[in-house]
Amino acid sequence: MNSGSEHYIRLQKLYKNKAREDAQCLAKIIQDTLKCSTVPDSDIQSFCKNIRYLRIIRTSPIYQELQSKTMRNLVTLRLQNDEEESDSDELRFYILMRLIDRFYSKHRRFPGQNIDEVDISELKREFKEFCLEAGCNIVIKDDLVHEM
Repeated sequence: MNSGSEHYIRLQKLYKNKAREDAQCLAKIIQDTLKCSTVPDSDIQSFCKNIRYLRIIRTSPIYQELQSKTMRNLVTLRLQNDEEESDSDELRFYILMRLIDRFYSKHRRFPGQNIDEVDISELKREFKEFCLEAGCNIVIKDDLVHEM
C-alpha cells in the first residue's frame, strides 16, 4: 500500500470538502425548516463535528415514568456513587433533560434565556433536589450542566 504525503493530503482535502458540503446541507435544512437562518455557522460546524456522539435513548412513556419509580430505580442501579468518567453519560443527559422540564414548569422559560449563571445555579439546585428525592449520590460534570 502506498502512503505518501501527497495521498494523505488529497484524502484530507476530500474529507474536509465532504464535511463542508454536509454542513452546508444541514444549514439549508435548518434555513428551510425555520424559514430564517438563526443558527450560527459555528454551531452548525460544532454539531457536525460532534454528531458521532449522538445516541438514541429509548425510554418508557413519560406518564409511566412519572407514575412509577422507574427513573429512581434506574438512577440507583446505574449512577449511585458512579465515577464521573463512565459510560452512563446518556442517563446523565436524560436526567438533565428532566431537570430542564422542571425548570420550565417553574419559570415558564428554558435555561439560558435570561442570565446563564442564575439558570445554572437553579439547575444545580434542582439536581440536588432530585438526588434527595431519589435517595442517591450522583456525580454530574459541570460541563454537562453548562451545556444544557
